[in-house]
Amino acid sequence: MVENFRRPIIDITGTLDLLTDNGRTVARLLATVANKSSADTARRVRRKHHASQQAGIPTGSTRPFGYKDDKRTLDRKEATAIRNAVERILTGASHRAIAAEWNKQGITTTRRNRWSKETVKQVLRNPRICGYRSRKVREFNPETGSESVRVEPVIDDAGEPVRGQWDTIISVTDWEVVTAAIGSNPEPGDAYNARKYLGTGTLRCDKDGCGSRLRAQKAPASRNKPEGFFYYTCPDKRSGYGCGGVRISGPDTDEAIKMLVIAKYEQEAEEREAMAVPEKWDGEEELARIREDIADWTEQREQRLVSKERFFAFLAKAEATERRLVKERNDWRRRALLAQGTPVDLRQEWDKLDFVERRAYVEKTLLTVLVSPAARPGGPAWKRLTPIYRDEE
Repeated sequence: MVENFRRPIIDITGTLDLLTDNGRTVARLLATVANKSSADTARRVRRKHHASQQAGIPTGSTRPFGYKDDKRTLDRKEATAIRNAVERILTGASHRAIAAEWNKQGITTTRRNRWSKETVKQVLRNPRICGYRSRKVREFNPETGSESVRVEPVIDDAGEPVRGQWDTIISVTDWEVVTAAIGSNPEPGDAYNARKYLGTGTLRCDKDGCGSRLRAQKAPASRNKPEGFFYYTCPDKRSGYGCGGVRISGPDTDEAIKMLVIAKYEQEAEEREAMAVPEKWDGEEELARIREDIADWTEQREQRLVSKERFFAFLAKAEATERRLVKERNDWRRRALLAQGTPVDLRQEWDKLDFVERRAYVEKTLLTVLVSPAARPGGPAWKRLTPIYRDEE
């Protein structure tokens, strides 16, 4: 600044005179020494963090959910909540339903905040709950200009996950299965919404050339309907969002949607019960063999016994096979856990569920429900509904 803008800077201690060549030289030397000291400190901090990770020592200022302030001892109430959430996720519950349940029970995050589906997923995805030491990895996407953060296990020099110095909440097997379910099977339609009616977002007009989503509309007082009565209607043609040619009783339609969801759930539960799950997954030897091959080829590449072209050609095929086998193993584990557990009696439990949980079941079961125009006034609502289930996409 002194040289470029010809502005004098006076050191209040009187030890530096930036107006002279000697003073500027001393200032540059001091800056270099300070930068070197800062780099040394950063390097020591990185070494300390790396050593803590490899030793499985818990760090951080905030205690993890499920643990007490020492970050090692389980908090029984929170740990039980995590175990129940894992079991419910594996039997079909949504992350938003788990968040709603925890909020209803008065369970808060470690920062005393309410739960959302994203914070629930963060807890369940964290390798810490199965005993692995974890670390945060930040990834920048140059196309979107956004940064994402994920948590992954710390790997030791032998290529194995580092075990943490704390109590485990669930088994490694359960964590792998629930992580696979969260990662590969995101909840459709599970984004936040302020809906108050069961069919909102699911019902569509089945009139030729329309297909618009139906909207809930309270019945006008002139129709002498009970308090709170409403219709599902196709938006008026003048709005530009529909044809205005379909209207159906809201309560009757909600009851029909409820029965469609329950019937489908019971059908799938019977099919799962009838499907025999093998006691042992038959791909374990193949998975172990492919991982051994990857390790052998990696060692040969480090010793320059194979060319990088051959190594990376092999690695691409081997890792694709490994990913396929891991997915098959996790699917088998999930089916085995489902077979061991007792399915929810949805018909009996439906009225006990809150609205968010009911919507979650609807969105997991139904892609959409088409509503046809009324053939005659006063006909039953269910006859006008054509359900399209998610497995029929």
